[in-house]
Amino acid sequence: MNFPVSLVDCTLREVEYETHLTLAESVRIAAELSDAGVHYLEIADKGAPSWADLEIEEYVGAVAQAAPRSTVAIMVYPGASLETIARAVAAGAGCVRLTANITEAANILPLAAGVKELGVQLITFNAMKTYAVLPAEAVRIAEDARAAGVDVFYTADSAGCMLPGEVIGLLRLLRDRGIATGFHGHDNTALAVANSLAALDAGAVMVDGTLRGAGRSAGNAQLEVLVKAAQRGGFLSGVDGDLLAGKSEEHVAGRRLRDRGVSYLDIAIGEGRFHTERLALAREVAESCGVPLPDLVREVGRRDPVRPSRELMEAAAADLCASRAG
Repeated sequence: MNFPVSLVDCTLREVEYETHLTLAESVRIAAELSDAGVHYLEIADKGAPSWADLEIEEYVGAVAQAAPRSTVAIMVYPGASLETIARAVAAGAGCVRLTANITEAANILPLAAGVKELGVQLITFNAMKTYAVLPAEAVRIAEDARAAGVDVFYTADSAGCMLPGEVIGLLRLLRDRGIATGFHGHDNTALAVANSLAALDAGAVMVDGTLRGAGRSAGNAQLEVLVKAAQRGGFLSGVDGDLLAGKSEEHVAGRRLRDRGVSYLDIAIGEGRFHTERLALAREVAESCGVPLPDLVREVGRRDPVRPSRELMEAAAADLCASRAG
């Protein structure tokens, strides 16, 4: 099968390790992720305290209805019943992510045949702790997954310990065997985004992230940063990274147990090659001219990344105002 490169948001599942979302909050975030062009929205078949009193089909149905441009993905673990998965699929889940430690793949892969008969669009196997086995063994397990009916094999850097070179090496081995791959990274060594980009360069067709990098331990690849960086390499062009960055700050930034994410302003500074020695001046100009500071620093940095003057900033702000009015 040929797959376009897709972005998977795991916020609705992973954020539960740090803060609880109400159903209303989950639905609102799902709608906004869908508006931003995120392809898949992942939830889990168990354990989310904010909706534990709901049946799985109620939660899937609410998210699917709120996010018509996206596909709901349900993550299931060993012990999950095909009957539960069938109810989720009937309610609107279009992707099933079978999940187990890579060394325990045999505990989940037999479900793939039954899931395939449900008519889902996509089945992935998320091999947690992929780094626990040598690359040759990971390839063998990936081939077993493909034989079982899995469409995409996911390298999951569950401890955030892999290096970009390791990701590239493994995914190229898998690609050379004709195995479609995805990547799920954690940020314990601040490499989740870098590893995700490495995965894309090595041929991955799916990458995961969360708003503000929320999630277990140090968190996941920060979705909005990943999108912005990937777009510089020609990937994920249809995703609105600015919308994601704004919603990240609105919904998640202040609720993280440890706010280790990158702010919207930081993203814009990086995009615009804008040095913060001029940030106070840019803030003053942005406030006086009524333009968003992230927009201004991006435009100023494009015009002069070394020593932008007040006059240049004011001209950039005026042009931004004119473009908005037009």
